[in-house]
Amino acid sequence: MPVYQGFIGPSVPARSRTTNCERSVNIYYERTGGTPKRDPVAYGRPSCVPWTYCANGPIRCMFWQDGRMFVVSGGYFYEVFQSRNVVIRGLVRADAKPATISSNGTAGNQLLVTSGGLVYIYNLILNTLTETTTGAEPVTFGAYIDGYFLVMQGDSNRVQFCLLVDGTSWNNLDVFQTSLSSDLKSAMLVSNRRIFLWGTKNTEVWYNAADGNTVFLPDPSAGVISHGIGAPYTAIELDNTPYWLGQDAAGSGLVWKFNGYTPEPISNPQVDGVIQSWPSLTNCLAFGFQMVGHAWYALYSPYADTTWMYDVTMGTWTEWALEDHVWMRFFPWIGRCQAAGWNQQFIGGRNNGTIYRMDLNVYQDRIVTLGGL
Repeated sequence: MPVYQGFIGPSVPARSRTTNCERSVNIYYERTGGTPKRDPVAYGRPSCVPWTYCANGPIRCMFWQDGRMFVVSGGYFYEVFQSRNVVIRGLVRADAKPATISSNGTAGNQLLVTSGGLVYIYNLILNTLTETTTGAEPVTFGAYIDGYFLVMQGDSNRVQFCLLVDGTSWNNLDVFQTSLSSDLKSAMLVSNRRIFLWGTKNTEVWYNAADGNTVFLPDPSAGVISHGIGAPYTAIELDNTPYWLGQDAAGSGLVWKFNGYTPEPISNPQVDGVIQSWPSLTNCLAFGFQMVGHAWYALYSPYADTTWMYDVTMGTWTEWALEDHVWMRFFPWIGRCQAAGWNQQFIGGRNNGTIYRMDLNVYQDRIVTLGGL
């Protein structure tokens, strides 16, 4: 689809409809090399094709590493095989929030699973899932850095870490607590061997200092970053960079990424206006993925009729949605989490336990509507 100057472009829903009311739904833009007839061009987004099914959805987390895929669907922990077979490996506590899965690799052969405020360790050799007491319950996030599993305690500024490469051993003294800023920290992400801890107003960055008996310390080069987070589960790493939906002392509703330790907004006033029109930000979710040279940050809100997609490659926002041709309306795109493996991109369904394969050569979604949209 050619892009005509002044006619087809990204979603720019200005407050004044006479200024700009343009919406770009279910397409993405791309610049081509050589001497194209039109540049950029618009293509239809990848379609979602059912690949396999895990009962008791929605899909709350997906993880692929070294040829193995694991999924938290509802209150079940699954292993998913390339043959599309699924095996229940254990039960976890379910809630409405995303779960997390982290790995300590071949050094420990363990996965750390957080779900419903509890912590579980999966033994990759014995294929057993065991609930583990860390001393930080209720836990909201899990992560891995330098041989240590980390868990973030909800409603506190404390982060607990396990013994080196052993997620079954936790000491109540192995803890660090954010101290440079006073706001409550609500999100954690490890990126580039740094621990990003977002609060309601500020962000702190910690690292493995290996300084005598002290393992983790604040990164002095980061200081206190005066931008926090409005939706804890929108903090992700994409393109080797943290992205998140922000909040600080001045307000909320901008989407940011880090350039080093400097936050840079990636949303524009029109997108910000849409986000700030949602009644709440706390239950927004985000995930990222890459296809055909494009990296996307997908922002889902239960209050929106579409999923807002930031194309890192092009620097543009579009909207992806499911189309109801009977009621003539949009529903948000089906995805809420992602995993890449076996040279394919997989999306976890937000309405049930369906795992979809994304395909650019299929031109219509095949959505499983069990559980509604």
